[in-house]
Amino acid sequence: MSMLDTGNNVGGVDKDHGKMAEAEAMYRRALEGYEKAWGPEHMSMLDTVNNLGVLYKDQGKMAEAEAMYRRALEGQGEGVGAGAHVDAGHGPQPGEALRESRQDGRSGSHVSTGVGRV
Repeated sequence: MSMLDTGNNVGGVDKDHGKMAEAEAMYRRALEGYEKAWGPEHMSMLDTVNNLGVLYKDQGKMAEAEAMYRRALEGQGEGVGAGAHVDAGHGPQPGEALRESRQDGRSGSHVSTGVGRV
């Protein structure tokens, strides 16, 4: 799966250089590959799902960002139940972004802050 990981990483580099369309394409390509390899609910793709959420948030696409954050949260819950390891040391989790958006006075359909990698 290292090629898929590389695609995810290239997406991050593109995002860091302001190439948002290229970053989205790389993240989507990696996510599609993960889904084909492991199925749509596998824990290994949560980094990419979360990264898409951050990208969408940075572009002001709050509905899309929230959808990705929620997907990452759902995947975490399923993975933890299956005995998978979730490393909290990678920064804030998707749920924190949703909580912070509500503290900013926005409705639950908007996400105001990004999160680190899952």
